[in-house]
Amino acid sequence: MNSKKINLILIFGVILMPHSYALDPSEVWFGDNLEKLNSFIHTHGSLSPSYDPHHKPVAAFDWDNTMIKNDIGEATLFWMVANGKIKRPKSWPDMNPWLTQDAIEELHKNCAGTSELLPTKTQAACADTLLTIYNEENLSNGKTPWKASPDPDRILPSYAFYAQLFQGYSPQELRSFTQKALEWNLKNKIDTKQKIGSKEYIAYIRIYTPMKILVSNLQKHGFDVWIISASIQPTVEVAAQKVGIKKDHVIGVRQILDKKGELTDSFESCGPYPDGNKDIWSYRMGKRCWLNKIVFNIKDPKRMMEPTPITFAAGDSDGDFFFLKDATVLRLVIDRNKPELMCHSHENSDGKWLINPMFIHPKSKKTLEEYNCSSFLN
Repeated sequence: MNSKKINLILIFGVILMPHSYALDPSEVWFGDNLEKLNSFIHTHGSLSPSYDPHHKPVAAFDWDNTMIKNDIGEATLFWMVANGKIKRPKSWPDMNPWLTQDAIEELHKNCAGTSELLPTKTQAACADTLLTIYNEENLSNGKTPWKASPDPDRILPSYAFYAQLFQGYSPQELRSFTQKALEWNLKNKIDTKQKIGSKEYIAYIRIYTPMKILVSNLQKHGFDVWIISASIQPTVEVAAQKVGIKKDHVIGVRQILDKKGELTDSFESCGPYPDGNKDIWSYRMGKRCWLNKIVFNIKDPKRMMEPTPITFAAGDSDGDFFFLKDATVLRLVIDRNKPELMCHSHENSDGKWLINPMFIHPKSKKTLEEYNCSSFLN
């Protein structure tokens, strides 16, 4: 074969993409999303003439309900509550300053005692109280468990509470718990429920095969692929391995360790908040902050809060909005009818948003009018 023919084949190989690198057309993608994703990989990946291996394009994925159906952090929490593995904090109000007095009193009443572990396995009222507070539901007296967030773009008190319930364990212990919870949820049939305390909760997880293939092909094409999640670091590290992402490319909620190497109820800081390291974690603007800090190695706390120069982003919730908006080329949204995110993605003012229904039990598509977008798009 002469050189001209070789070059011609290489040119068409770049344009059409080698079959082993292309996203699988048998996987269910909505509309022309498959073609747009393949075009993006071709244009910005290692087959592109402009590709720079020293400055790889960054692709950032949320984890829960983006890469999987359901939530690995929640699944691990449910497993620990069901199996009586939550350690008793020294002080509920010291642990989380946004708990209302009503919530603190209910915790003291229903989880009373001095045992190291809370009696969630044997006392339904204790399990119910913990999960009611985490889910931001009303307490038994009908009142809210939470004070208002002082800054909704940085602080979600219930997310802090979720993470703080893992205090007292080493990262390795939590990875072990997560592995058990994950394997149990993966083997359960879709729509399986479990009873914890007196209530039922989701008891299954599925990894979205199309998303796993997308991650694999981005990696094959030289993208620097990261997970950015509001679940705690050890749990996401375990789950991300299922899609070929190593723990050094996972950013979850990062808690400060004590001298014994166990998680505390305090968080590693990010951004210009030196007196409040409980105030910003990988949620909303915190996802932007942590990507800048870890992926782009930005040292100046103020600059950590600036838009992060990622090339591609994928997410499913309003908590993902800021880092999705930052993506310079393409933004993939898994549609869970989250109003702020869906208003912007449906408006698609710059043509960079892709919307895909959930791969399992997709929700009905809503119009912009149904979302009442005036409060989000002004």
